[in-house]
Amino acid sequence: LNRTLLDADLVVPIGCLRNEPTVGYHGQYGGLFPSFADAKTRLRFQKLSAPKTVRQRAVKEREEIDEIGWLLGTQFTVQALPAGADRLLGVLAGEIPEVFRQGQSAYATAWSCSVPRRASLVVASISGSATQQTWENLARALAAALRVVAEGGSIALCTDLAAEPGDAVRSLSQVDDLSLALRRIAREATPDALIAAQVARVLEQSKIYLLSQLDSSLVEELGLAPIDDPGDVARLARKHESCIVLANAQYVVPSPKAE
Repeated sequence: LNRTLLDADLVVPIGCLRNEPTVGYHGQYGGLFPSFADAKTRLRFQKLSAPKTVRQRAVKEREEIDEIGWLLGTQFTVQALPAGADRLLGVLAGEIPEVFRQGQSAYATAWSCSVPRRASLVVASISGSATQQTWENLARALAAALRVVAEGGSIALCTDLAAEPGDAVRSLSQVDDLSLALRRIAREATPDALIAAQVARVLEQSKIYLLSQLDSSLVEELGLAPIDDPGDVARLARKHESCIVLANAQYVVPSPKAE
């Protein structure tokens, strides 16, 4: 950990509540570790650890993170409960275990939803300003859409994403075999490895359309289908027998009723 945290008389982590597990979220002590660890440690947490599932990985990492948080002696936290479009539903402050017990319950109430059945097209939008238009949120939106898209279906991401992809995401354009791409990503420690893995895994099951501020040729190189005009999303929906729209997809936790 950064020495400043170890020498401080009082440390108050401030964070944003999210669904667990999700890309880049490490629970009640995640605002301290690995956020303020050295570069080598942060890369270890960003590296793809195949063949573990997302949940298995989260459980293993959480044990280490919680132990470090406990050893640091931090007891008080402030956590934001997000709303769409850069707003807040609330702020929770207090002892760490109680804040996260109530926070996870409040998050589930706000963001969990059920749909009658899976759809052949899921339209997932990322709301908010430029600070929300990130590849990390794109990965979270894909994870949400994957929960309710039918087998062999399509996902349309509606974003204002303008940030260039990282090295791991760019590497998806260098191979035709996605399983080979995943093995390469697992070998390399890059900050966006988990994001690239999420994109690759979804591409193995669904076609991904992307509305963004990125150049169409770059989007195509990554294996995604670019959408140049918002009106094209409506035309795409008319070609499918069923459609689900997920607003604020970086936060929402959908599930089909039948499952």
